[in-house]
Amino acid sequence: MDSNRKPYRNRVSEFIARAGHKQNNVLWPDTLANARDVDELLWHGSVTATKVQKAGAVVFGVAFAGAGVGFLYISSQAHSWFLACFAIFWLLIGIRVCKKAFNPTARRN
Repeated sequence: MDSNRKPYRNRVSEFIARAGHKQNNVLWPDTLANARDVDELLWHGSVTATKVQKAGAVVFGVAFAGAGVGFLYISSQAHSWFLACFAIFWLLIGIRVCKKAFNPTARRN
C-alpha cells in the first residue's frame, strides 16, 4: 500500500464534505456568488466554463435572438419603428451571449 495515499474512509469523508459544501450554496450569501458566476458567463464569457455551461449560454442566446427575430417580424407587419428598435435590442443581446459563450473577454481585476 502506498504510504502517501489516504485511507479509503478519509477519502470518502472528504468527498462527502465537498459535495455537502457544493449543495450549501442555495441560501442567501452563497446565491449571490452563483448569480455572479452566471452573469460573468453570459456577459463576459468564462474560460473555465464547461461544455454544458457553454451550451446553456448558447440556448439563452438563441432564445434572445429568436425573440428579437419574432419582434422584428411583428414590427414589419405593424410598420412600427419602436417595435423594430425593441427587436434589434433583443437580437443584439442574443448575438452577444452566443458570441461570449465561445469567445470570452479577458477580465482585468
